[in-house]
Amino acid sequence: MAFQFVHVSTYSVKTGGAGIAAEAGRKPDNSRHIENPKPPVLLAGVQPEIAWAEVERRHGAARDNITLKSGKPAERKMRRDENVLLAAVASYPTPTEQLNPDDETFLDWKQRTLDFFKEVHGEPLTAILHLDETHPHIHFLTAPDLEAGQRMKDIHPGFQAKAELGGRNAKAIAKNHAWKAAMREYQDNYHESVSQHFAHLRLGPRRQRLSTPEYKAQQAEAERIQKRLKALDFAETQQRSEFHQ
Repeated sequence: MAFQFVHVSTYSVKTGGAGIAAEAGRKPDNSRHIENPKPPVLLAGVQPEIAWAEVERRHGAARDNITLKSGKPAERKMRRDENVLLAAVASYPTPTEQLNPDDETFLDWKQRTLDFFKEVHGEPLTAILHLDETHPHIHFLTAPDLEAGQRMKDIHPGFQAKAELGGRNAKAIAKNHAWKAAMREYQDNYHESVSQHFAHLRLGPRRQRLSTPEYKAQQAEAERIQKRLKALDFAETQQRSEFHQ
């Protein structure tokens, strides 16, 4: 039985962004946890180490507007602990050793996942596929356009939800609730855009505390939804074909 896995994290120059990019690019010192590392498959953008160099360039060029104690406006270099790298990852439930990378279903999942990440986070600096771990997965790395005034809230729904409450002036509890709600919605949206097309469940049985019969019933319903969606996709394709004839 299959369920979705999608996760998004953020990093700064100080807190590991370089290491995340190096691991994505399968640099030897950052891939020791992989038994037989393989070069990543580039899906979009540039190689991860080049993407990280661009993030560092943006960070070095960016300036934050501040107010001095005297009340005068001023600029300062961006802090090294400011979040500047967004790293999203999605995993395909079929074990890598059982996967045919040219399988139409997998290719469809891969494209839908990339489309979802682009819609939510913008164009990637790099998007790569790993086929050297237990399950195939996509890493999608991008960054706000710091020089144009963007910050992480402009490409990350959790940061956006917190910013809409008033930033530092909002209470921590309220910001925490807003963050959790935004990230639950993120998972819901990924399921609607991607997972339900492949009968992948939103949550696994342990998270839902379901019995085996309950989980099997949920999986059967997911498969029925998948079939209906495929039928709709087929009908839409036929209509477009007839329209262009």
